[in-house]
Amino acid sequence: MKTILETCLPKSGIIQGSFNPEVFTAALGPVIDFYRGKTTGIDRVYTDVEAFFRDATFPTDGLRMTLNNIFRRISGDPTAPSVQRMETAFGGGMSSALFRTVREEHGLTYSIYSYTTGFRETGMLVICASMHPEQAKEVCTLIGQVIAKTKEVPFSEKT
Repeated sequence: MKTILETCLPKSGIIQGSFNPEVFTAALGPVIDFYRGKTTGIDRVYTDVEAFFRDATFPTDGLRMTLNNIFRRISGDPTAPSVQRMETAFGGGMSSALFRTVREEHGLTYSIYSYTTGFRETGMLVICASMHPEQAKEVCTLIGQVIAKTKEVPFSEKT
């Protein structure tokens, strides 16, 4: 059987030690400032579409759906989900508030994420967590704390 390095070749930046994980976080504030002319320094992946999809991300079905929903919503389609931003920052991946708090800070889950289902006048936010049954109460408590924190401190472009 082949090893992982024989079947999956890491990007050159990882091998050379020049990989910058900050490029992959969803901090849109600096990007918006750049395009508004408020700053001049920004990573090339945010100004070159080909570089963005080659070096920084991959247009997964989830990304395509997210972009589609966002553009539908801002173009006035009231049936497009309006909870998209919260879902991404709240529980949409490894940089989300749920993942950082419940999995990384407390080590209570193997996986934790959320997703939304949008309807014409309402929607549903679903939170999924994989854990040992004995940790369920503590995990639910932490989820409640993360939800409460979003009421007190709104998501920023770094969240």
